Amino acid sequence: MTNEIFNNILRIFSFYYYNNIVLDNEFFINVLGILKNSHLKDYINRIIILDVNLDRFSFENVINDDTKKYSELVGLAIYDVKNKDIFLRYNVINRSIREEKYIIGCNRKSDIIFRNLYVLQVLLHEIEHVNQMYLLEHGNNIESYLLRETDYYVNNSYSYRLKERLAEVKSSKYILILIDMLKIDNDCIRAFFERNIFKRLIKGYEYQNIEGKITNNEEDILIGPIEKYFIEGDKSLEKIFEISELLSIEERVLYGLPLTSKNFLGFISNYRKERDKIYQKV
Repeated sequence: MTNEIFNNILRIFSFYYYNNIVLDNEFFINVLGILKNSHLKDYINRIIILDVNLDRFSFENVINDDTKKYSELVGLAIYDVKNKDIFLRYNVINRSIREEKYIIGCNRKSDIIFRNLYVLQVLLHEIEHVNQMYLLEHGNNIESYLLRETDYYVNNSYSYRLKERLAEVKSSKYILILIDMLKIDNDCIRAFFERNIFKRLIKGYEYQNIEGKITNNEEDILIGPIEKYFIEGDKSLEKIFEISELLSIEERVLYGLPLTSKNFLGFISNYRKERDKIYQKV
């Protein structure tokens, strides 16, 4: 997703923030307009909001024959690549919001703020998937290469699939940028999205030795999430290690590339130190 798209969405979102209004259909219609007037116009058709009864949509009705198919959608949202539609399961999202609010302890004043940011992060996640389809066809960088090389399904791959990793991290980072730009002064909410990023970044790294634990030995190599994808896809790992040598530790973690045990533990330590102020308050 480009900065132009994000800034246009921010402009619309700020209206709801400053007026303390819950995101409504008009917001999603405006976001759809932004996408259709961008480089992603050939990769997006509709943004569809499923309601509790699965019989009404924000923009148009769905024929009865399709109801069962839509009811089987898994997760908070999905980007339907074939039909170029983004589906948001609003009833499931609302349930998740209620659970998270209880965990982070949002008060009544911050309720709408958190709700809107949560919904926006889910939407941005799916927009990142739209952008990934553009990169698969037009990208010419390391990220697009890695996306192409992992653009297939293997058993039990979802937890470490690069598409999901990048979509979750990038969408959450956009929320943090938005929090800073709008000067939203709420450490609980900020910490929620910080943790969301951190959990996704370290997800999927594995190391096994005789003792069965991570060590601080420089030579000990952790298997990165993307590496497991290459192994299961019976692809050469040589290119993965060549790419790793060109990137910083932070970039390697972002893409789930191989790391030494020392570098992995160092990343965790540095990440937490930078955010100690937030973590100590919540």
